[in-house]
Amino acid sequence: MTMSAGIVDLVVKDKDGNIVSDTKRERLDKQKRFASLVDNHIHSDATLDQMLKSYQKSVKDPDDELVHLYEVRDSLSKKFGSKKDAIQKLGITNAEWEEIGILANTLPLKQGRHRGKAVGALRNAATAELEKARKSVAYLIEKYLEYLEM
Repeated sequence: MTMSAGIVDLVVKDKDGNIVSDTKRERLDKQKRFASLVDNHIHSDATLDQMLKSYQKSVKDPDDELVHLYEVRDSLSKKFGSKKDAIQKLGITNAEWEEIGILANTLPLKQGRHRGKAVGALRNAATAELEKARKSVAYLIEKYLEYLEM
């Protein structure tokens, strides 16, 4: 038996019927904020422009998806000059910074950056790995947008 589901939204109410949490509203608010921040900075920040173009390429070129997603982190490295400065300025952890690197550089994946360095056969990235890479990079973009707002 196989089951799958899309996004599940929940509305949590207290004993009086007041909404405590509405995941759909929260998700839509986050999307609106993201779009607003992009709109505020897209024409004035070359790094943001490059990051968004790389993300777009990842969608259009699935055979090299991880290569393009990793370019987002490359853009941040170039902007801040070092990994240490990028992590500090973005307010992220080393693990959050390294997540896309592990997926794009280390694992023997057909969509990865270092296919020729892998010992043995390459495998296709699992759906969960690609989703993790996308979320990791989206998070880096979000943190960069927050940095631009400071």
